[in-house]
Amino acid sequence: GPLFLRDAKALGEAHGHTISGWGTKTRLLSFVADKLFWQGRLGIAKRDGFLRAFDRIERLLPEEILNTPSVSDAEADAYLLRKRLRARRLFRLRPADKALLGENETTPIQIETDKRPWHILTEDLPQLITRLPNNPVTQSPTLHFLAPLDPLVYDRDRTRLLWDFDYTWEVYVPQEKRKWGYYVLPILWGDRLVGRIEPRLEKRSGAVNVVSLHWEPGFDGSGLGDALKSRLADFASLAC
Repeated sequence: GPLFLRDAKALGEAHGHTISGWGTKTRLLSFVADKLFWQGRLGIAKRDGFLRAFDRIERLLPEEILNTPSVSDAEADAYLLRKRLRARRLFRLRPADKALLGENETTPIQIETDKRPWHILTEDLPQLITRLPNNPVTQSPTLHFLAPLDPLVYDRDRTRLLWDFDYTWEVYVPQEKRKWGYYVLPILWGDRLVGRIEPRLEKRSGAVNVVSLHWEPGFDGSGLGDALKSRLADFASLAC
């Protein structure tokens, strides 16, 4: 039946540790379970917080799904590529990407300040047209904190190109070499990246302290106090 790896302590101790794909030390039992999960041979039957209970996949999925023909490697690659492109929305295509996509699935886009070719999904073209300068957005802008790996800023080169916003996730940078801070988040205001904030949750009290707040040069954030308070409250509720 379903098994939490913590309940297989003796088995885990018997087989020791290995090195994960990230280059870190991990229990061999956890490493093998993850491999079998991604191969579709194990599934997750239930969770306890971040802990997963694994079981054989045939005990978890109905027979009609188990008997579904497997897709080819090319079909799987194309599916994952489309998923990645939908997250990015504006992207550059590699030759290998073009081979996986249909002829009209993407539309080339020229950015005035960059000579390189960019693309969007053709299905996104109508939405892009509504955002052109001759179709101004009428809704009020909202404020958001972006995660370091959010698709909007994941491509650091694109982030610099579109917003002139140079962002580095400095959690792995030695403290003495950090420019902004340990866990600084970009601030999105409407369609602009306007600043950086490092909120830190005090676990005992549940309060959120703002370690640092920096607005981009030329941007006046003095009128965003209420919006910041609202997002900090959201941050506290998610971090708890």
